[in-house]
Amino acid sequence: MVKSMTGFASAARELAEAALNIDLRSVNHRYLEIQFRLPDELRNLEQAMREQIVENIARGKVECRVSVQQKSASATRIDASLLARLTELNREIKSTLPGSAGLSVADVLRWPGILVSEATSDIEQSCLDLLRDTLREFVATRAREGEKLKNFLLQKITAMKALVESIAPRIPQFLAAHQEKLAARLRNR
Repeated sequence: MVKSMTGFASAARELAEAALNIDLRSVNHRYLEIQFRLPDELRNLEQAMREQIVENIARGKVECRVSVQQKSASATRIDASLLARLTELNREIKSTLPGSAGLSVADVLRWPGILVSEATSDIEQSCLDLLRDTLREFVATRAREGEKLKNFLLQKITAMKALVESIAPRIPQFLAAHQEKLAARLRNR
């Protein structure tokens, strides 16, 4: 089966706590190159998403864009292990550079991944499921486009064969005329 190197698929899913949207785009590329545009709360899914894409796509430059729109302020907590790690790093820096300013509360709250939504695990699983559905549509789109390309190329091949067949009976005449032209040039030298 001929598959196009370019493709696009988009899928959306409404959850109780958020709206998810995934866009997949690809263009021709010699190898498989995957770029992700993920919100911070889904960064830890990148490897699982990469594995799903690699299972379904062999080559091309693929962009996977995921967006999450929270519907309401869900219960949010601070990632205690990350906070402990930041506190330890802050302590190490202050001991090495005593005059440096420490992390403020605002700095900590802006740190990627420090705030964790209680609904994140549901969103993560839904995101992986939605990616699976999007990939299915993406592969089908590339197959349909590939079929169109195949038909286009077959039409052009058929047209070229017809031209060759129409010219074939006149080839001996063209060769004789060309040989005569070459012989005339050699005689005139």
